[in-house]
Amino acid sequence: MLHGKKQTLYTKLKIYAWNGFFSLGLAISFAAPAQAYFTIEAPLKPSEFQGEAEPDDFKGLEEVPVPKPALKGYEHQDYSRASTRFRHYARGRLNFGKLKLERINNKTSSGDQAGFPIFIPEITKDFYGIELAYGYAYQHFRLEGETIFFRHLDYNVNPVVLDTTSLDLKSEICSYNLLGNLYYDFTHVFAFEPYIFVTLGLAMHHVKSDIAFSRASDTGDIVAGTLLGTRSTATLAPAWGFGLGSRYRILPNWYIDFFMRYLSMGFVKWKPTDEDASRPLKLKGDYSFQGFGIGLHYLF
Repeated sequence: MLHGKKQTLYTKLKIYAWNGFFSLGLAISFAAPAQAYFTIEAPLKPSEFQGEAEPDDFKGLEEVPVPKPALKGYEHQDYSRASTRFRHYARGRLNFGKLKLERINNKTSSGDQAGFPIFIPEITKDFYGIELAYGYAYQHFRLEGETIFFRHLDYNVNPVVLDTTSLDLKSEICSYNLLGNLYYDFTHVFAFEPYIFVTLGLAMHHVKSDIAFSRASDTGDIVAGTLLGTRSTATLAPAWGFGLGSRYRILPNWYIDFFMRYLSMGFVKWKPTDEDASRPLKLKGDYSFQGFGIGLHYLF
């Protein structure tokens, strides 16, 4: 009887063992594919994801950093020098300096004034004015077009030439310049950006003059103050120059500019009287400007 009970217990334990092994086998068989399904050896591209996904499903994937765009105006301290594209800009500068009319010669070929030297061959006047320019920058170079207007250089002399007749000449010279400037920008020196430049262009001079007898003649045929002529003369001459300076950034797209320059505006010719007048007169002189100033640049 006891032997039969042991046999029955042994049979039940055997059945339970087989059932356990069978259940464990099923669990392993179902768990292994599930584990393989969620194993990812490399990050998937966005185009490879299919179906619906929860945010937690993407944890552990490699994140690719996206570069932030640079703020305009801060790409470089000096007109985006490292860039391969052009940048355009506008500027204005206030000049302080001297206008000089020098080497004034008497070019009269006939009449009483011919051959006599000029009484005052040179004059200088303090000047301040505004330059306006628009240009393009590429790496270390800048090319721009510029305009400068010089007005009211007065050449008032009495007498004009060293002869026996005293003539009172009053001339007003205005100059309009169209210039092209080529700049070379050096690398930074602390917060400053030094540069040099050369200038080529054209200068147009307009002279308005009045000439009169300053005293009466000994014979009495000339009365003091008698107007001999009033004329306006225009001259077109080549202009050239050079200079240096430095910029300093004060805002993302704004620069303050300090500079010095020399500008030769060629020559000025004017005829206070006609060739067929009783006292024909023709004058010529060299015209230039030299000075310093301060300005503002805006980089687009």
